[in-house]
Amino acid sequence: PGPRPPHAPTPTRSSSLSMYHAGDMVQDAVPSPFAALTPSQLKVALPKGTIVLALSDEYNDGEWYDAEVLEVSASGERAGAPVKVHFDGFDDEEDEWIPGENLRRHPQASQAPLQT
Repeated sequence: PGPRPPHAPTPTRSSSLSMYHAGDMVQDAVPSPFAALTPSQLKVALPKGTIVLALSDEYNDGEWYDAEVLEVSASGERAGAPVKVHFDGFDDEEDEWIPGENLRRHPQASQAPLQT
């Protein structure tokens, strides 16, 4: 990966999978299979431990990161960003609630949790 923006967190351990640049796999051009799902449908489609590629809303750096689904909220309060993910290689403080459109199926991952 290239240099990290100054506002982005520094990984605390090496990733068990690789980070993808948006252009590497044309992730931005691939429609998310999760974008049109309701929070209740996401809860079924993305059980805890599912490995995905996730685009951070907070850092908005255009990078797709390996992430593990921690929780999906069916609450209306989280309707805009119902999926909580942990970014592989980052501290727990960097966990983030993101919308379904910021998730892609991970091309290299089984559905087993990331190794910590």
